[in-house]
Amino acid sequence: MSTYTPTAHEPGCGCKQCEAGQRNRFFKGKLMKAPEFAMEQRYGIERRRMLTRELAGWGVVRGLALHGSRHGAAEEFRVSRGLAIDCQGREILLCEDAVIGAGNTFVVGENCELKSVEKLEPGQYVLAIHYAELLFGDASLPDACCTTRTEKGYVCETALFSLRPLCEECPCGEPDCPKHCRCGHGERCCGESGRGSHLCCWSAQAEGPCESSKPCHERGYDVFINDGVDLACVCVREPAGRCHPPKGHIEDDCGPRRIVKSNDLLYDLIRGCDLTRIECLSWGEWHRSPHPVPWEEFLNKLGAEVPSHHHGARRTGFAVEFSGPVKSETVRPDCFTFAFTTGHAWRETLSAEIVEVILSGREEHDPPETARVATLCVSNDWMQELTCHGSRVRREGAEVWIEVRGDFILDCQGQAVDANARGFALRGPRCEEVRPSGNGTPGGTLVSVFRVERQAEIR
Repeated sequence: MSTYTPTAHEPGCGCKQCEAGQRNRFFKGKLMKAPEFAMEQRYGIERRRMLTRELAGWGVVRGLALHGSRHGAAEEFRVSRGLAIDCQGREILLCEDAVIGAGNTFVVGENCELKSVEKLEPGQYVLAIHYAELLFGDASLPDACCTTRTEKGYVCETALFSLRPLCEECPCGEPDCPKHCRCGHGERCCGESGRGSHLCCWSAQAEGPCESSKPCHERGYDVFINDGVDLACVCVREPAGRCHPPKGHIEDDCGPRRIVKSNDLLYDLIRGCDLTRIECLSWGEWHRSPHPVPWEEFLNKLGAEVPSHHHGARRTGFAVEFSGPVKSETVRPDCFTFAFTTGHAWRETLSAEIVEVILSGREEHDPPETARVATLCVSNDWMQELTCHGSRVRREGAEVWIEVRGDFILDCQGQAVDANARGFALRGPRCEEVRPSGNGTPGGTLVSVFRVERQAEIR
């Protein structure tokens, strides 16, 4: 049996030389005690959490969606199952949907003071999820002087929620993009692009892990209160009782969240899956069609005169539908072009006067001052010129060009609409499938072209 000579570097000593990590070195005849086994487990756990934190990041990985009222009605708050990683790399796994209540939620006070939600006062709060540990499984062990001591044999990893008072604005979970590069390398280390030097500066300035304090103790749990992941800002209207969870409404369950960018999410972002696009065109069956549109059918699409801020406006049947809500203030007549090209050898282009855009199609959960459908209104004077006896469009037919300038139109997140045309996308019901616009980048211009026949009989 080997003899073990302790040194200044004991398992878990925490000295400067060992702060990067300690692990066992195995050899034949080594004596393993509880501290050595604890060191082995601690090393593996800490290394895994470090790699998770540094390579994947921290925040919400999936799920943890908040369910409840968003219109002021008092309802209980329910969080769906999901996974999050805190700023220390700990996995916070919620295996089943949870209702926020006295059994799984506490109110954060000062100096690690945790209060029961039964004493929660109405007001605005930030809801967060935390990694927590619960020791269980009593084991009686002999102690000195013929006594016994009790140890817990197992650790249960679980999740708890917290509500902390919201003093100012709802916090933003995603950090801003780096504004400036201070590396000073210029382009000399990366050829013409110079991008590598910026990435060098970016990684050098990357934030480190948050400072984790000792866990707080709440109802037998060890809760890491400083390392929570924010989920939402909520307004509590009815205090919780002994048998009832707090009730209120959700104010923002998106902005406070920091999101872990998984591979699938990154590829979706590269493809622009988060961008708002043009979903369909009311004239989609005409878009890039090889067959000209009959004059009477086109004339019916121009609609009838309607009351408007502009005298003599005509609401047409030409409407653009977006895949998500867009800010109403950004959808103006200058976002669209309605033009006609006539002639053969020498071609002439005439533009219609778009006097107004009528917005509609706002859905239940869309933000205020947004819309999903934009309908074009043209001048009635222009309509009269189009249909008069001397109109070249009426007598000869024309090629019609309708443009939608996506750079001018912003969605509810402030991103320009991805309006770029893609082949025969946005074709109407005569085609097998209607695909939205877009090439994966914000902005761009949709150009829709079709041909109108001349009027069949002209007297």
